[in-house]
Amino acid sequence: MNPAVLKKDKLYQELRQGIVSGRYAPGSRLPKELEFSRMLGVAKVTLRSALERLEAEKLIVRLPRKGTFVSGDPIPNLILIVCSRNNVTAEFPHLYIIPGICAEASELGFQTEQCFVEYLRDLEVDDAVNILRQKNLRGVLLFGSSWNGNEQELKILHALSCPVLIVNAWKKDIRHGFPLIRPDVRRAWQDGLEYLISKGYRRIKFLEAKQGNRGWSNTELAAFCRTSGLEISDSSFYEAEFTPDAIDGAVDRMLSDPVLPDAVYCYSDFYAIELMKCLKRRKIRIPGEIAVMGFCGYPGDSFLDPALSTVDFCYADIGRSAVRTLASLPCGSKAEAFLLETPCRLVERESTLMIRKNINQIQEAL
Repeated sequence: MNPAVLKKDKLYQELRQGIVSGRYAPGSRLPKELEFSRMLGVAKVTLRSALERLEAEKLIVRLPRKGTFVSGDPIPNLILIVCSRNNVTAEFPHLYIIPGICAEASELGFQTEQCFVEYLRDLEVDDAVNILRQKNLRGVLLFGSSWNGNEQELKILHALSCPVLIVNAWKKDIRHGFPLIRPDVRRAWQDGLEYLISKGYRRIKFLEAKQGNRGWSNTELAAFCRTSGLEISDSSFYEAEFTPDAIDGAVDRMLSDPVLPDAVYCYSDFYAIELMKCLKRRKIRIPGEIAVMGFCGYPGDSFLDPALSTVDFCYADIGRSAVRTLASLPCGSKAEAFLLETPCRLVERESTLMIRKNINQIQEAL
């Protein structure tokens, strides 16, 4: 990461906290840029960048030939987190993203408040907008996905004059006119597959949800596998609902196939956990006979036996990035839609650590 960028961000955070805390009093004049940069021990260009961000947030006012003043108006300081009260089970990512939001918001001097989307849906648009405008909002972080465009919460947020950022939705949800931040899921899925290939696994099978394989169609995935030298066929893909019985049935079908897998790549870590239970009941060693690869990086993977390899979405980092992105958007107006995809991280653990050799490697060794 660029140290200059870090220094710039750090200064912005310090100045923002100083304004929010009252250390720089409302209406007070800040020192001239050259003097201020020397006081703070930073370059003028670094200070200027931080001041531009503060001005965009309307925390300061820069008047030609008069100077830079701390705003005397109430500071928009609340980040509203909108999510569903129904999505409270462990597989819903917002449960892991919100702590990152709260931590970054606190460090930047923002307050946070959660609002259930079901509450907004019970309100008329004008009533909801009037209530939200009394909240001193800096912006809204909206959780959800697959909207059709007629939902009440979307109508309300479009009528609200403040930035709204959708967090961790489907890529197609950008069509609703708000910026969207999400993991680069398609790239992450490829990273996990390339990792398994690099470990020597050649008979990889896929335990998938009805949604498919993380941005890949089975046709695309099969073509990629063949190009990579894998043994692939229609019987390489096993769809199952996320229930113990459905996953157990998929494992039965998988193990009845004449070509047994040497590794299974799972739609999520939760699918992988159920798969590992099924394999253990059948006395199949992991990874000695079949390796298991998860996806998403939910907490607890390292406590499994064996510990689960996965592609970690870094959910807390998504939350932190969401706050920084929201804070960078112009205050007091709706931002144009754009897509920001966050990086993921491959985590290798014991469930895939058996290194295998393909037939060509074995022949070369002989």
